Amino acid sequence: MIQVSGLKIKFGQRAIIDGIDFASARGKTVAVMGKNGSGKSTLLKALAGLIDIAEGTVLINGASRQDVAVRSVHRMCEKREAGTIRLAYVFQKGGLFDSMNVFDNTAFGLVRMGADPEDVRERVLSSLKRVGLAGSENKLPSELSGGMQKRVGIAR
Repeated sequence: MIQVSGLKIKFGQRAIIDGIDFASARGKTVAVMGKNGSGKSTLLKALAGLIDIAEGTVLINGASRQDVAVRSVHRMCEKREAGTIRLAYVFQKGGLFDSMNVFDNTAFGLVRMGADPEDVRERVLSSLKRVGLAGSENKLPSELSGGMQKRVGIAR
């Protein structure tokens, strides 16, 4: 569960996020939507511990965000332990490597974590199927529409 209370994030004197409160229940998927420049990416970076917060609290499974190292969150996500928070971040432009095909872009994180090659293959193909891109494994990002590129990012 993620609980956010009175969250304020500033860059210099400018408040990017000013007093957000919300909670996500265990097992629920939450989407953050809004206009360009409204602070969506900033909020997600704060939840992941990538940027500091000026005021407020962020609790992840009851522990302060400051006490939950990003590394620990990644380890929990990797093991998919029951009751853990799985965080995902999709770049606005897809964030794909131009020189890698769809399969390699999707497999990138798993390969970097040292996952078994057969497990990587199964997970990548399954993820691509779930986002409607089965059969696109050998295409380069330049051969995909913007929406397809985003779906590769989601599959990754």
